[in-house]
Amino acid sequence: MDVSAFYGIVSGLSFTLLGLWFVVADRHKDWFLVPVRRRMAYVVALHFMLPGTMSVLSLVAPEIPAVWRIVFALCGVAGVTGVVLIAQALRDEYGRIRLAGITMAVALPIYIFVIVFALAPQASGFTGLQPRQVEAILIAGIILLGLHAAWFLTTEPAPAAERKEATTEA
Repeated sequence: MDVSAFYGIVSGLSFTLLGLWFVVADRHKDWFLVPVRRRMAYVVALHFMLPGTMSVLSLVAPEIPAVWRIVFALCGVAGVTGVVLIAQALRDEYGRIRLAGITMAVALPIYIFVIVFALAPQASGFTGLQPRQVEAILIAGIILLGLHAAWFLTTEPAPAAERKEATTEA
């Protein structure tokens, strides 16, 4: 498959998942009463928003590598920032690693690799793949982690203290 075709498909998939996530988040307004859940919902959205943005903007000028490289590096920085913020919030709020926290810990190096391969595309040489192919694999990983984080957030019951806080604020 042509890398450009892959990015075309992924941009549509990512924005579709983002739209579906907005519907889910709208049905769980109680998440937004608890800061750590609100942040987690946002990071899940980032896991769909950033791959979609990277994919669609990589198609703008595929013959000019600087375009996709800058976009990927900036989106990678946004992803790292989001993951670090939620990791800190999870640690502060719960004092332990939850399954969703592990997903975020896996996402951090993936976003770092997005930045590395965008800023130093020659680093992909050891893989035998072109830089945009390596980035495509990383983007698929981000989407997969976004799906996992969405699953954890929607199925994991809130701790008793969180449920109590949400009901007293409502």
